[in-house]
Amino acid sequence: MSKQVLAESRDRFNGTIAPRLAAIAGVPTRWKGRGSSRFAYFADDSRFVVVAGEQEGDETDLALAYGLTYRGKLSLTLVIPEQRAFSTLQRAPWFTDDVRPSIWIHDGESAEMRRLPSRKDTISCVSTLLRAGQDFADELRRAATAIYLRERSRDIFDLVEWATKNQLLDPGHRKGERAWHCMGQKVLSIKGTDGGLNIRGGIHFSADTTATAFVKTGETLTVRAFEKVKASVEEGIEARLRGDRFTRPDEHWLQAVIRRDPSLVGVEQPALRELPAWRPRAASSVPPKTGATSSHWGRGYIDLVGVDGHGDLRLVETKLAENEDDRLILQGLDYYIWARAYEDILQTRLGTPRKSELQVHYVVGDASDGKIRVSRFTAAQADGLHSDVPWWFQTVRNWFHPDENTFQIESKLLPPRVVPRSE
Repeated sequence: MSKQVLAESRDRFNGTIAPRLAAIAGVPTRWKGRGSSRFAYFADDSRFVVVAGEQEGDETDLALAYGLTYRGKLSLTLVIPEQRAFSTLQRAPWFTDDVRPSIWIHDGESAEMRRLPSRKDTISCVSTLLRAGQDFADELRRAATAIYLRERSRDIFDLVEWATKNQLLDPGHRKGERAWHCMGQKVLSIKGTDGGLNIRGGIHFSADTTATAFVKTGETLTVRAFEKVKASVEEGIEARLRGDRFTRPDEHWLQAVIRRDPSLVGVEQPALRELPAWRPRAASSVPPKTGATSSHWGRGYIDLVGVDGHGDLRLVETKLAENEDDRLILQGLDYYIWARAYEDILQTRLGTPRKSELQVHYVVGDASDGKIRVSRFTAAQADGLHSDVPWWFQTVRNWFHPDENTFQIESKLLPPRVVPRSE
């Protein structure tokens, strides 16, 4: 949908359809305040109503994020499309009684109030992403296990050894490829194809998938091809560390800093990096059936999961201050719900006691000006989370130094349930 078409659809919905739906929900008077033009707002002496149209698609999630801030001391009601309600229904039960919104489902003409699931129900619902006969342990093992090239790895043995021992490279292997990154930027990947292995070296562009070298099955990477790949990787490293285009304090760099030294955020080794998880999508409010990953669940990756010095499990979600993500808290909540479903498997894998606490740690890296900032919508979401969700904020400063080998990173853990102030 083009920006113009979206704007026209939004104006039409917010101007004519939303008032009728708000009236059905019992609050026909428009709110006199100012909010995002994405939604329509209504209010009376006790209730604040946010009405979202189908045209918002996946951004329907923002109705909850915005509404919790705009409502002030009023009780919150969300009127959202039936085909976009699943993620909000998964999250809403995890807020305190005085904050938790009531949810109305609409089809553009009529609306009805929907009973919220219990927190236990939302955890149980995660099991619907499993295929028939599959359990959580098997699903996570399959998702988190990187591709194994078997005997073909011998054909590129020297290249893999060189990349693994290179102090400027970090492993970034996934199900579809063996890969190495330089400060969060992919510079080497190896993929299996029919008849051999495709090898790409250098900065990876999504628009250019040309292989630097191709090794036929049963043949060995030649010395000449190895040197060509190695040179392209080294060019990628140079571009990332000292180039004009790719040397920048982006979120991938911050994540790489923390993954290289998890102790910065209070996590001991071993730690799980980029752990594949599942997040609810803005899909139909009808409870998903087993195997409904494509419609109701979307793949996400938790930046870091590990054990702290107290023996508790930390889910670490990192963000740059410059991004000011409006859904940072909701994203961490999604991972917490997922981790509650997989808790036994995570405890076993990381060797923690059954009574260990599962915690969400939001890590914010300072902006290029050295200041910490969070979205204006963060505090209301965080403060409203139920006590069942243990959460902390951490700030990381002085983390971007591409030209220096030694520097002091400042990491600070805030008290429980305290959101950093924007500077």
